[in-house]
Amino acid sequence: MGIAFVINYCTNDYRFLSKAIEAIRPITPHIIIPVCDHFYDNTLENRHLLELSYLKHPDCQFIEYVFDQNRPYGLYCPVSQNHEDWIHFWHSTSRYIGYHFVPEEIDYVIFIDVDEILDTARFREWLNGFDYRRYDAIKFASYFYFRSASYRAKTYQSNGLMLKKQAIEPQALLDVYERKGTYTAIKQDKIDYALGLDGSPLFHHYSWVKPYDELVRKVLSWGHHMDKPWVQLLEMEYSEPFRGKDLLFDLSYDMVNAPWDPLAVEIPKPNNVNYVDASFIAKMNVMKTLL
Repeated sequence: MGIAFVINYCTNDYRFLSKAIEAIRPITPHIIIPVCDHFYDNTLENRHLLELSYLKHPDCQFIEYVFDQNRPYGLYCPVSQNHEDWIHFWHSTSRYIGYHFVPEEIDYVIFIDVDEILDTARFREWLNGFDYRRYDAIKFASYFYFRSASYRAKTYQSNGLMLKKQAIEPQALLDVYERKGTYTAIKQDKIDYALGLDGSPLFHHYSWVKPYDELVRKVLSWGHHMDKPWVQLLEMEYSEPFRGKDLLFDLSYDMVNAPWDPLAVEIPKPNNVNYVDASFIAKMNVMKTLL
């Protein structure tokens, strides 16, 4: 089908990685995972979990790139490093770097974050039953979960982005509004909030289904950490049992049977990794870029 996936990843989201890859493998062998050597607050990445990620998924192409808080990638950056949107730019940088490693024969590239889990069987049905080839850009609706995989928002998000490769101007990926900005830059036929053939989302977004300490680490180090007073909001949110509406996004939720539970994933400790094997395998499926 000529499809490749580019997955934005950092080890703060390690608990989602295997599930995300498992869901994509039946669709395509072309899975490209850009990852920065730092978090976007300029602290070092978790080298233990990076090496383990490379070791566990030798069939994926990891692209580890260098973070420089003073110098951007690409030919043009729309903001300076003193601008509040500068840090947003780095999420887009991952996609920009990942795109350059997409094989030449690929027709479509799907950009997702690692916490956006594909519904594999229904996506295959969609590929066979929907005329996606008439569009240059498709942005997918997704379910959104909060605190627990059993709490699902009543409204959908628009996250995953599918682009016809020949319609992509690589520089358009470097947008401070990320996938939304890239989608807006595509002027040809496109569709937003695309659903499966049964009228429901094809992706499950689990970004906020984590233990409290991992959520705090997330909001302090990701590219959106300046958008809101996240830590204070989390403290307020977790000071009482969930009441069906969150304090961070003001969304209302239904209780559902969880299709998968990210909280059941165990984060491995350093002493469980054979780094000799990890370093050997990493040489085969990891490329490292310089700014």
